[in-house]
Amino acid sequence: MDFTYQDYKNMLVLIKSSGGGYQFCNYHNYNSVENPCILRHDIDLDLQKAACFAELEAKMGVMATYFVLVNTNFYNVFSAQGRQFLKRIKICGHEIGLHFDEMQYEICGNWNYLCDRVKEEANVLSIVLETPVRTVSMHRPSKGLLEADLKIPGMVNSYQHIFFHEFKYFSDSRMHWR
Repeated sequence: MDFTYQDYKNMLVLIKSSGGGYQFCNYHNYNSVENPCILRHDIDLDLQKAACFAELEAKMGVMATYFVLVNTNFYNVFSAQGRQFLKRIKICGHEIGLHFDEMQYEICGNWNYLCDRVKEEANVLSIVLETPVRTVSMHRPSKGLLEADLKIPGMVNSYQHIFFHEFKYFSDSRMHWR
């Protein structure tokens, strides 16, 4: 599959029309459907492109979760422009979650400290979005963090074991399918 909008749309059509009866859902309602398909997007570089992608998915009747970094040099969620792009994503009906970068802190395996930092960043993002942030995705998680099966009170961690061991997981990070 090439990394074009058309190929992505073709993939969504294939998922929707497959004999497996996949249903698009999110990290909060996946238990309510028979064959859940959770789409997520980690926004590492460009909020504007993410907003365009969100609009494309909404036109196709597909909902996803968009994970946003609070600490990044590539975009600013606090700027007027950044808030406008996030608003466009929200208007499409997508969930916006926190994309947390553990490398911004000296975690050193202290998972309680990490949970506190996640909650802090989620609270800040909630203020920007004017809605609670209830889901987190780790940005390039360390092996220790992946193995920790971290439970964060009041939040869903998209890297919990259930999402990697009980689901089929596909990633196209850095334009490489794995």
